[in-house]
Amino acid sequence: MDSANNRALVTDSALDAVIAVDLTTGARTVLSSRETPNANNSFDDPQHITLDSANNRALVTDNGLGAVIAVDLTTGARTVLSSEGTPDNKNLFIAPFGIELDSAHNQFIVGDTSLEALIIGNLGSGERVILSK
Repeated sequence: MDSANNRALVTDSALDAVIAVDLTTGARTVLSSRETPNANNSFDDPQHITLDSANNRALVTDNGLGAVIAVDLTTGARTVLSSEGTPDNKNLFIAPFGIELDSAHNQFIVGDTSLEALIIGNLGSGERVILSK
C-alpha cells in the first residue's frame, strides 16, 4: 500500500512490471517496466513488493534475477539493491520469495524458497546474512 499516493502497488510477472492501482478509481498505471528509465535493470520475474517510504521507493524481489530491486516511486527507475553483484557476494538469493521491511534496523527480510532460509539484507549496501535456515 502506498497510502500517501492513494494507490496499491503490485507486481506483474507476465509484464515484468510494477503496476500502481488507484484506490479510488481502480485505474491501473505502469509505474516501472522495460520502457521505464534504467532499462538495463529490467525485471525478469518480479514477485513480491514492499514499500520503503523513507527512501521513496518500493523493494521488489525478482525470482529470475535472484535479486532485490529498488523502484523509485516517482520515476519508476530501477536500481539493483541486492544480487550476486553485491559486495559480500555470499548468501546469494536463489529464489527470493516475499519481502518485508524492517526500517527500525535499516534492513529488509527475504524468504528464499530454494535455500529454505530467511535472509536479512542491509537497506544501504544490500549485503546479506542468513537469519534462519
